[in-house]
This record gives sequence, structure tokens and C-alpha cells, in this order.
Amino acid sequence: MSKLLEQINTEKRIPLILSDYIKIKHGFAFKGEYFSTQPTPDVLVTPGNFAIGGGFKIDKFKYYKGSVPEDYILKENDLVVTMTDLSVDADTLGYPALIPNDDKNRFLHNQRVGLIQKKKEGIDFSYLYYLMRTRPYQRYVVGTASGSTVKHTSPDRIASYEYNFPTLPTQKKIAQILSVYDAKIENNSKIIKNLETIAQTIFNEWFVNFRFPGYEKMKMVGSEIPEGWSAGKIEDVVKRLSTQKTYKEDSLLRKGSIPVYDQSSKGIIGFSEDKPSFYASIDNPVLIFGDHTCRTQIICEPFSLGPNTIPLGEKGGYSPIFTYFLTKDSIDQREYKRHWSELSNIEFVIPPVELSKTFVSKIKNFISEVVVLEKENVKLKESRDQLLAKL
Repeated sequence: MSKLLEQINTEKRIPLILSDYIKIKHGFAFKGEYFSTQPTPDVLVTPGNFAIGGGFKIDKFKYYKGSVPEDYILKENDLVVTMTDLSVDADTLGYPALIPNDDKNRFLHNQRVGLIQKKKEGIDFSYLYYLMRTRPYQRYVVGTASGSTVKHTSPDRIASYEYNFPTLPTQKKIAQILSVYDAKIENNSKIIKNLETIAQTIFNEWFVNFRFPGYEKMKMVGSEIPEGWSAGKIEDVVKRLSTQKTYKEDSLLRKGSIPVYDQSSKGIIGFSEDKPSFYASIDNPVLIFGDHTCRTQIICEPFSLGPNTIPLGEKGGYSPIFTYFLTKDSIDQREYKRHWSELSNIEFVIPPVELSKTFVSKIKNFISEVVVLEKENVKLKESRDQLLAKL
């Protein structure tokens, strides 16, 4: 990659305006009366399908059960861009995504999402996809956006972006290398999701359906919960840890020895060379809860925290790994407010501590593999972003 970086630095570039080479097509205003939370073959592509930093998110689909205009059915690898952002920081506005290959669903070109189309040759679309994931481009889009609470951009504003492009062969070479990184990251992410699904399935079987080892011999109390189990709250099984120091993203390093986690979907927002706030490990994990986003995550390495993220440790012998599955998806972010008090008031069915330890022992290897893959993804993203920064 060093030769390519040298070529990027020395090769003469050509200043181009995107509007000379592309146009951006508005999406269709699909009727709200036909929106569905129940799965159908048709998925509406919305701003919620765009990841921070670019890329397509395949969770939380919004389905459609009405008739569909043929001109607004997206194809695999179509390049789309989000033109609305509801978040405080507008952290997905203007970012691109590629429509994935999906045998079960077809994706619909919804309003507030732009489809990028070619006007003439000169820009490689795979390269453009990565260019639109760079910080200078996204800062430009946010800087020219309208709206205070909800940020909006438009096809004309995006297409007016000017950039010094390398030659077309170099564009293709850069995009090819970056796509290899993304393919490996995506593959690791699929393995991580599968491992978490297996662990969640075991948890549900034991602690929701009450089909844990030896359940046949266990009596039910009031025909509701097994004998020896009890109703309790999260503070019965976790200890809220003291947060020593929090870090804001703009004060952090792009690379470093100590990762800093926050409540956002990014997970790691940067790195510090300070002493870590917590010395977590697979044998001494820490559960973090996003007070505003409700996002939970198990951390198994030394780390520090960003703002509004609550660290939780073991209490009464209940591992944070068990508590992660116990509380996972128990509340959703419905508005931008603090949610810890809401989570604290939910009643859970708490098993005997020894059974929770047996569960943790059974899935510990899954969690260890997830930790390894997540670390590998961090390194892959660092290498990919190093090349992205040179664009």
C-alpha cells in the first residue's frame, strides 16, 4: 500500500465538480398508510439505513405493502446518499451507501434519499463512494445544510462539491484496495453477529423459556417462574462504577493504545495515551450503557469513556456478560433524554447466581472470539481510514 500512497501524493490531480459528471435523483414519496412493521418483500431505504461514516445498515428495516413504481426499485450496488439527518450532530448527513445483494428483499428508493446517476465518464463510482465517506466531504455537506434541529441537504448542494481527482486508473486501484478492507470487515461483522445470535438463543432458551439444564426437575412458583428464581431490578445484579474522566471525540487521537468508547453506534470514538479508566478483560468485563442512546456493549480490554456512558460491573456474582443479555433491547431511544432511571425501574426475572455463571461459562468462548474479531476490525478500519484520509 505504501507505493499507492506515494503515487497518490505525487500524481497530478484534476479539479472537477461532481455536477459535471453525476446527477442525483430524488426518491419517491411512498404513502405512509402502506408502511409496515411486519416483514414484506419490499424494504424502504431511509436515512436510518445509513451508517455513521458511510455504508449500509441492514438492521431495523421499514417495510412497504403497497404498489411500487418500477422506476423506484433500487438495484444491487446502486450508490445512494442520505439527504436528511435527525441527529444532533448530523453525523450521517450526505454519507453514501451501496445497495446490498439480498435474495429475500427488494429495496425501494424512498424520499430524502438520493440515487447517484452517471452523466458522463471521468469518475469511478466505487471511488466516489469512498470519497463521499471522507471527513472533508461530509463537513462540506453539513456546512451547506439547512435546518436547525433536522438537517437537510439537496442534490444540487451535494453535486456542487469540488475535488481534485486522480486519474481514472488510480481511482479504480484505490477503490479496489479499499473494497478489500471493507469486505474483510463485513465478513468479520457477519461472524460476530452469528456468534451473538447463538449466545442470545441459548440465553432465551434458559432464561426466557425456562428450559435450562435440569429444568425438568424444577418446580414452578405460581406456574410463572422456577423455584429459587425471583423478580428483581438491574441494580440487584450490577454495580454502577465510578467514571473518573470522560473524553470528547475532538480531543482524542486517531490511533493509540487505549480505546475510548461512548454511547454512539461508533463504539470506539478515538484513542488516548492516558492511563485507562477501567482495566476490563474477558474474566473481568465491564458493561457500558448509553444514557441517551440506550446502547449496551460488553468491553473486555482496558478502556476509557466518552460522555453520557455509564459503566457497570459485577454484583453478587452476576457477570456483566449475563447482565448484557438480560437487559439487551429492554428499552429503546424514543427521545433524546436520559434513560438510566427508566432501565433501573424495569423488573427482570433473576435466576440463581450459579445458573448465571454456568451460562457465562458456556458462551465465554463465543465472547472471546467476538473480542478478537472486533479488535481485528479496529485495525482494518485504521488501515482503511489511513488511505481514505489521503483521498
